[in-house]
Amino acid sequence: MLAVQFNEFGNPPDVLHTVELPQDIPGPGEVVVTIEATPIHPSDLLTISGSYGIKPALPATPGQEGVGRIAEVGEGVNTLKTGDLVLL
Repeated sequence: MLAVQFNEFGNPPDVLHTVELPQDIPGPGEVVVTIEATPIHPSDLLTISGSYGIKPALPATPGQEGVGRIAEVGEGVNTLKTGDLVLL
């Protein structure tokens, strides 16, 4: 699966890049969500630049909100199914 990540803090166009990651496998009570859309907030830009109050461990994936579809459901998940639309 493709993801956007940054390995260093800096100007977003300079430090953001796409990477190929292995497909996630959900554990018990978990789901895997394929993101369809996500907003870019000022806090995301500050985090990427290293100016936000808390710095994530690197490499990091920006963004905390979005909408997507359930791609895979783990054991014990009964209220969601593959294909359901969800908000993050």
